[in-house]
Amino acid sequence: MLSLTFKGHVVAPTFKFSEEIIDFGQVSYKFPATKTVYLTNTSDVEINYAIRVPGDERSLQNEFNITNDRGKLDSGQRQKIIIEFIPCFPQQYDMVLVVDLEGVGQDMLAVPIKAECLVPKVKITPADYLDFKDVFLRHPKVAEVELKNEDHLEAKFEILPQEENYKRVGIFKADQESGVIPPRSTVKLQVTLKTEMITQNVRIPMSIKIEGYHIPFMINILANSTGPKVEYDHEELDFGSVDVLHDV
Repeated sequence: MLSLTFKGHVVAPTFKFSEEIIDFGQVSYKFPATKTVYLTNTSDVEINYAIRVPGDERSLQNEFNITNDRGKLDSGQRQKIIIEFIPCFPQQYDMVLVVDLEGVGQDMLAVPIKAECLVPKVKITPADYLDFKDVFLRHPKVAEVELKNEDHLEAKFEILPQEENYKRVGIFKADQESGVIPPRSTVKLQVTLKTEMITQNVRIPMSIKIEGYHIPFMINILANSTGPKVEYDHEELDFGSVDVLHDV
């Protein structure tokens, strides 16, 4: 009987990314940033791949959304991979993008991901009080609030709903309920106030949330709500002598 011995080495498929590191740089809190890389199959056989970011499940929503995160690549074929990053924590990010191969193994290739998430500094003017001064009852009056982004990253703002118990005194409304403040720019909000009662002491809190700040900014709306002013052109009405119960 003849015996036949086969010798050889089992070699895993080879593949590579177009980038050695994925660096998002400085990114703004809760703003999306995107990077594009290419995955190339450099082996002689097809591969079935899956791409993931370990540890991305720590927040309520994924911070990394990957387009073409799984698929098949023939020998020599290249696939465009788009990575969208929406940071949920103001911190330094040191993570990895890994590739698993179906039927071969996990973590067959890893590429570092780096980023720094920052919360932009926003200055609000006026900081404490928005004084409308004299406001006629149920007639709207407008005043201005400035939101100044002093940073090089975008910022998000939102005017929080007015507390119900203050609406019996007056109602305010901003021309922009929410929006984006571009880097090193100012957004001017036109705030309209309409009072619902006559009083010299209108005081209504308005809260402005800046994304990334734990506590909203609060501005107190002040006003003197007035009603109609009546003036008399005579101090008294004198009818002179008047006959009473006089027969005609």
